[in-house]
Amino acid sequence: MAVLMVQIYHSGFLAIWKIVRREETVRIERYDSTLEDELPMVMLANAVTLTPGTVTLAIEGRTLLILCFGPADPALPSGIKPGIEKMEQILKGNLGRKGKA
Repeated sequence: MAVLMVQIYHSGFLAIWKIVRREETVRIERYDSTLEDELPMVMLANAVTLTPGTVTLAIEGRTLLILCFGPADPALPSGIKPGIEKMEQILKGNLGRKGKA
């Protein structure tokens, strides 16, 4: 829970900074998860949406479609992946590999 709270505050300040400076654009990115069951995938999608500057648009199998800030150049990464990977690892640890307690 603490990791999510830190991520929310950090992302909130970054989102404000990016909006004020107008240095980035909004884009859609795919994130391929290693989670296997629906419950942890939904929890991950909700954690992403709680983080300011990101919204999960859809879950397609193990892939999240995420609306986020990113560089205007689509070849450059948005930088959201490390935070999502950290949340994913926490879900794996708390729910087990197959989403079972």
